Amino acid sequence: MLRTDGHKRTALVLLCAAVFLDSMDLSLMGVALPAIGRDLALPESTLQWLMSGYAVAYGGFLLLGGRIADLFGRRRTFLLSLAVFAAAGLAGGLLSEGWPLVAIRAIKGIAAALTAPAALSLITTTFAEGPQRNQALGVYSLAGATGYTAGLIASGLLTEISWRLVFFLPVPVALLVLVLAPLVLPSGARPAGAREGFDAAGAVSVTGGVLLLMFA
Repeated sequence: MLRTDGHKRTALVLLCAAVFLDSMDLSLMGVALPAIGRDLALPESTLQWLMSGYAVAYGGFLLLGGRIADLFGRRRTFLLSLAVFAAAGLAGGLLSEGWPLVAIRAIKGIAAALTAPAALSLITTTFAEGPQRNQALGVYSLAGATGYTAGLIASGLLTEISWRLVFFLPVPVALLVLVLAPLVLPSGARPAGAREGFDAAGAVSVTGGVLLLMFA
């Protein structure tokens, strides 16, 4: 349980940092794509999947991510998915092949799709209904919106040095959140009487359908 308003504010900062990273990671690729293509000799079609793979996986698995957070615990889902997000970012910065990079981007998208609803649910359970929760949700929304803009700026600056830094940038921030979050986040226990099961096949089918449409 959170004991003080200071704990709540710290928790909000950490949760917003995670959604900031989710949003930033989409736009980080934008400016870096030409440099990646030149360095790895990748065709334009493969480069496009570095953007689309993340975006489609993120959108396609959001509903499933919310359900997983309900079933397995909000904090646990948040921490595990953020750890996968950080690990995938580290791996992406070390790879030098096109389609493995695309796969890493898709994995990051799925991880982000689990992180975002778990973070939102933690906010709603941490802050009491009313002005306090409304302000927290406003800050959360602002963090997501500014993350995309920040990603564009950071991408341009980092690509001047090395495009690999675009993959590495979110990693230390994610690790810092992973270290501090268990100290301030509520356990987010599973609600009593929660219904079992989740529609994994539905999420895979919808996401796969969108990917096939884009591929065609």
